Formats: sequence, structure tokens, C-alpha cells
Amino acid sequence: MEGELKYVTFDTEMGWVGLLASARGVLAATLPQPTDQAAHYSLGSRANQAVRSPASLTDLTELLKDYFNGILLCPIIHHFRQGAI
Repeated sequence: MEGELKYVTFDTEMGWVGLLASARGVLAATLPQPTDQAAHYSLGSRANQAVRSPASLTDLTELLKDYFNGILLCPIIHHFRQGAI
């Protein structure tokens, strides 16, 4: 069971990105989209039952903002170096 679903959409220089997650982890992520609504739609039908919760995904949101804004070249390597993986 996934429990309560949460989602967030956020703007980057490349467009709007969406994340969908449960207590077990990230369930879906989008590539940059032209609008907030397009990012939400791209998360799939489960996003319609999810609660918007930017605070629950802050670390990943900030990491992806840096990546899509050209500040961070590879978020996976960054997490590996930080001991998160």
C-alpha cells in the first residue's frame, strides 16, 4: 500500500517539472513541461488523487531545480558524493 500520495510542480529555466510520491518514495517525475498544468497532467491519473505538498519534497525539488537550471550537472553523482545513495 502506498498511503497518501503527494505531488509538487515547480518552475525551472527549462519549464515546469512535476513529482509524485508516497511514503515509500518517488512514484513519478516529469521532464520539463510548458505549464504547471501540463506537468501535473504528465504525472498521470494518480496525481488527481494526490495532495499538493511542496514541503514534503523540498530536497529533491531543490536538486532538480539546480539540474534543470544548469547549476548541477548530475544529481545522481551529487547524491552519491553526499552519501545519500
